[in-house]
Amino acid sequence: MLGKLLKYDIKSMAHTFVPLFIAMLGMSILNILFFQNEWIAALIGGGAIMAGLLIALLVTTIVMIITQFYHSVLGDQGYLTNTLPVSVDTILFSKMISATVWIILSGITAVLSGFILLAGSALSVDFIAFIHTVGTFFSQLAALLASDLTQTFWFVLTMVLGILLILASIANELLHFYCAMACSQLYPFTKNRVVGSVIAYLLISIPLSVVSAFIMAGIAALDTFSTLPTSETNPLSGLCLMFFLFLVSTMLLNVLLYLPSRYILKNKLNLE
Repeated sequence: MLGKLLKYDIKSMAHTFVPLFIAMLGMSILNILFFQNEWIAALIGGGAIMAGLLIALLVTTIVMIITQFYHSVLGDQGYLTNTLPVSVDTILFSKMISATVWIILSGITAVLSGFILLAGSALSVDFIAFIHTVGTFFSQLAALLASDLTQTFWFVLTMVLGILLILASIANELLHFYCAMACSQLYPFTKNRVVGSVIAYLLISIPLSVVSAFIMAGIAALDTFSTLPTSETNPLSGLCLMFFLFLVSTMLLNVLLYLPSRYILKNKLNLE
């Protein structure tokens, strides 16, 4: 059932994101044509439109994540969503996964648009030299890893932990939004649920920021990253440990945000 719900959530947001992605990529290509033909006025106008699209992408991503959860779980559509034969956990995970997918795709689109602009505006010789430099770097890195299995292990582990940390951080911010909106089901936030959600978000931010600051300070105070037995032969081991500790702490914060959200949506939900 999670798959069906996830498919619906991703499809419902695609109607907004896909045209915006196409507009951004198309505008990037148009800016290249303006630059190549030295159409200064058009280039300035195109650059302004491109900047507007980037801002629109950021705002749309945040707004869509908030409104999609609010309307489909706490709004009028909530009557249908909460009568489905699925658990609250399934609903929350579906919303988190679909939102994460669109956040990642938005980031990829922004980076790809920037790369297209860079490729088109840079001199062809410089760009070819840049591509050659990047290719040489990765080929040398691959040769180094292939010659040392220990370094390969630490490199792969660091990359995996880094990706997991990024995903956990995205989930942390999503759960922050969801927990704040779930609190709008509680008194006194029920008087105005939109304003209540905003106030709850700010109130949750205070202890969340304090706990995060203590965790970061605690990890920094350990001062073990440069003194590990393997740090001299494997510099990545310290970075790997840091990623692991941040990942564990972020997951703990996610649990602290997830449990009250789940409890409220399961036991205190009032759609009237």
